[in-house]
Amino acid sequence: MFKLYIEKISSPRDAHDAGRKLVLKIAEEKLGYIPEILIGENGKPYINGLHFNISHSHNLVVCAFSDREVGVDVEKVRDYPARVSKLFHPEEISRLEASEDKNLEFFKIWTGKEAYLKCIGTGITKNLSSFNVFTLPNMHVESRDGYVISVCVK
Repeated sequence: MFKLYIEKISSPRDAHDAGRKLVLKIAEEKLGYIPEILIGENGKPYINGLHFNISHSHNLVVCAFSDREVGVDVEKVRDYPARVSKLFHPEEISRLEASEDKNLEFFKIWTGKEAYLKCIGTGITKNLSSFNVFTLPNMHVESRDGYVISVCVK
């Protein structure tokens, strides 16, 4: 189970600070005090007692909180780099090629991969074709207002 928080920002330059403020505000509401954000293995931030993850794209910041390890990614839907899709799992490539909206489908796959890798704490060090995001358990993908948001929970 996870809870997703979404905040619009005025400028992409504000994304890092806005994400940090959002995490601290929500953590304070949940814990009753302003916690310290710590850095774990592989540079993944955490708060004692809470699992969270942040992502931002253009004018949107998203934060997912969970009682388990969580990863989130958001991307604004735009023209996708076709060369990157060649790195996907064969079933994902087939799904992308069959899609009527290839840009949307690409970003569903891409954000799913990023959310999964952030959830397991490795970042993009794993071969992207070695897993299919559509068969992963606990993966949530949604599109809204021209963005795709994916959340993966361990």
